[in-house]
Amino acid sequence: MEYLRIWNINNHELIAQNAQKADRFISRLKGLLGRSEFLEGEALIICPCDMVHSFGMKFAIDVAFLDQEYKVLYLLDNMVPQRISPRVKKAQYVLELPAGKLKRSKTRTGDILKIEAAPRT
Repeated sequence: MEYLRIWNINNHELIAQNAQKADRFISRLKGLLGRSEFLEGEALIICPCDMVHSFGMKFAIDVAFLDQEYKVLYLLDNMVPQRISPRVKKAQYVLELPAGKLKRSKTRTGDILKIEAAPRT
């Protein structure tokens, strides 16, 4: 399994060092379901995706909607279980992170993210 590292190019903050990509039907369908925790440094990139839900989840998450060039289009802080996000029309990717990570990394709408291959830590 390939692990990815995610940087915010605008402020040089490392957002995640153990990100995984969900780009196939089963991995997109499963997402974070069945997990009991989401650790600092982890992330899930879902593609293609323009809307998510948190039904069946056991924890809150932060969600960033990204366009084709990984530009942040919309941010959703602390999405609690049993919710549906808005649909973000131009989004191609959704980045799911542990709750609070968007604020801690100072990620804002309009920022550009860099996603690169990384060894698992």
